Amino acid sequence: MAYGIKVSQTGHDVKTCDDKDLVFSSDWNTYKIKQEVLLNVVVGTPYTYNHNLGYIPFVWAFYRTESGEWAPDGFNTDFESFNISVNSTSILINIDGDDTGEKRSVKLFLMEKII
Repeated sequence: MAYGIKVSQTGHDVKTCDDKDLVFSSDWNTYKIKQEVLLNVVVGTPYTYNHNLGYIPFVWAFYRTESGEWAPDGFNTDFESFNISVNSTSILINIDGDDTGEKRSVKLFLMEKII
């Protein structure tokens, strides 16, 4: 018996339906987390995280705002902005805003290369 997760479309029995009738299957080649990293980054000071994966990974990046909420890469307000840039060896993290010098938590999820 094979093990995994499957989710079928409404009206289809997940135990017997074809793949075309599934919404998700863990048998499919989907993104898998290769690295999960929690960093402290100073507002106004660019930070480089060296992942050394040898390929440009897909990255989900979040930072904890001044109000304590987690916000995604590309987040901008009148007071703060959070952006990353990625290459085959590192990730450059920039948080710019009014609170220069204060630390913010940054969470990175680097995905495994899909072949």
